Amino acid sequence: MKNETNFLLIGLLSLIVGSAFASPLLVTELDPENIKPYLKPPSAAFTSSVTSDVLYANFSVTPNVENDKRFDLSYFVVLNVTNNSDEPANVSGVSFDAQVQDYTLAKDNSGGYSTSASGRTWTAKEAWVDGVHYTVSWVPNNRGAGFEESFDYQGDPELDGEWIEGVKIQEYYINYELAYTKINMNGTWVDVTGRIIVERPAYWPPNEQPMDPVLIWDSRSLMHELSFDEYRYEVAILEIPPRGTPEAFNEIWAPHESRLIAVKDARAVQSKYFELEKLEKLKTEEIVFNTRISTIVTVDNWTDPVLSEDSIQVFVEETDDGYVYSVLPEDTAFTLDDFGVEVFIESRN
Repeated sequence: MKNETNFLLIGLLSLIVGSAFASPLLVTELDPENIKPYLKPPSAAFTSSVTSDVLYANFSVTPNVENDKRFDLSYFVVLNVTNNSDEPANVSGVSFDAQVQDYTLAKDNSGGYSTSASGRTWTAKEAWVDGVHYTVSWVPNNRGAGFEESFDYQGDPELDGEWIEGVKIQEYYINYELAYTKINMNGTWVDVTGRIIVERPAYWPPNEQPMDPVLIWDSRSLMHELSFDEYRYEVAILEIPPRGTPEAFNEIWAPHESRLIAVKDARAVQSKYFELEKLEKLKTEEIVFNTRISTIVTVDNWTDPVLSEDSIQVFVEETDDGYVYSVLPEDTAFTLDDFGVEVFIESRN
């Protein structure tokens, strides 16, 4: 009787475990006609590396004369966006934020700091997670490349979608150290950092380059005092191509091409996001500029979406109507294209 009870318990446990952790599907378990074939990467593998540098930033925060609960915020930022790859790059988005923070510098760091971060999504032919073999993925709603870029998208196999041969993988590196690895399981990104065996694309992960010691950030952020967006606080986002433009903006960067991009706006923001006395910190403390570039590179029908981030810590100069940072000559003049996106510089003299 005791043995029968043990067998019954084992059977119940097997049923519970089987329902909670279903075995992953393999290609051989599905109808081949319903699976999109695996697209092998080109033999001449490539890498997408788009970087951005802040050349100029001018912003001001002043009380709103008509509403004491609002402030007038204006900013004009010029970024040098460079495609460092050997293939054309589709720059699909640019974002910028400025932060004033309490911070602690690493020892022997007397020249500010810079950080580097990059992420990559690709489709591998197969992967092993905790010794379990995966060879197919379910992509919800046929989202394609957009789905690959949705890092937090949650799918449902009951919704429209398609099965593809291969597995979707995401990885993210900060200062050349692995932050996480994720695999798509039934339309949901699952963290499998340190538990996965998978073949990675050429030129990935990113190679470490000599850099300054990294700033250590703590949680006492003052970013809300320098808001570049009333609702998203510190982030100013530029959509490429911009909405409402009559013609398509050329979002294709040629190999090794650099172009100057403007992030700008003027708006009224709620006073609860500002404490003007804290702007006094900018007279003695540095500001952190962060940029993020979303890029898509396609070679022989192989699409490689990449996110690149750059940060720099600098002092800004107080002016009569705000604050300015610039690495350009003082007599530099700016001219914008018809879209208000690309910047051309010339001398005023």
